Amino acid sequence: MRHLIFVAALALGACATTPEPVAQPAPPKVADAQPLPKPTPGDIRMLAVMTSYLPGTYESIAQDKGPGVGVRMHIAPFWKEREKDGEFWFYVEQARVGEDEKPFQQRIYRFTGARHRFRADVFGLPGEPRRFVNEWRKPKPFDAVGPEQLRVFPSCAMPIGTMTAMFWAHTQGIDCRAENPAVAYERTDLFASSVGMKLGTFGFDPAGRQIAGEAGPWDFRRLTAELR
Repeated sequence: MRHLIFVAALALGACATTPEPVAQPAPPKVADAQPLPKPTPGDIRMLAVMTSYLPGTYESIAQDKGPGVGVRMHIAPFWKEREKDGEFWFYVEQARVGEDEKPFQQRIYRFTGARHRFRADVFGLPGEPRRFVNEWRKPKPFDAVGPEQLRVFPSCAMPIGTMTAMFWAHTQGIDCRAENPAVAYERTDLFASSVGMKLGTFGFDPAGRQIAGEAGPWDFRRLTAELR
């Protein structure tokens, strides 16, 4: 097994039939979330190693199950000044190859940890997503906004497991509700290594039937650690 990829997240493709939208409360701002526990220097070093797998440009590849070729993903770090306090922030944008101006997925992830327990929190963008298309191209993404402006999806946080050469993260339970109003809850699976990532987000109805997302996670290979 050569490598699996990081989490997050995604490809929310609708099914042939359109389900009845599920009422959802407005996501709280990040300022409403519980305060983060204080990380040790060792926790911060581990976070730095794990998240070093993430930045760069990826393309999806053919696989036996799940979506295949044709998607490009960009993962850009930002708010680097917060890393000294144990907060590692990343912007993830996915689009069909050749359609960078029309991404189908835009999300923000914050990686934190304390006492050797790590997690990835999931956030919506601070306002209309169109404003932030290709934000990854900027030398300092989201330089004009701050964490207090983000919308955190509290039940979408993913505990992280690690091995020497990879890490993985999965949504827990059935309370994760992000920006898709047509699903009762969603699940994200992420596996990441230094060379690639598997990432998928799947939507379900109240009975647990999948009604959004692909059959399996996207399988990406990192083309370069640079964003291009």
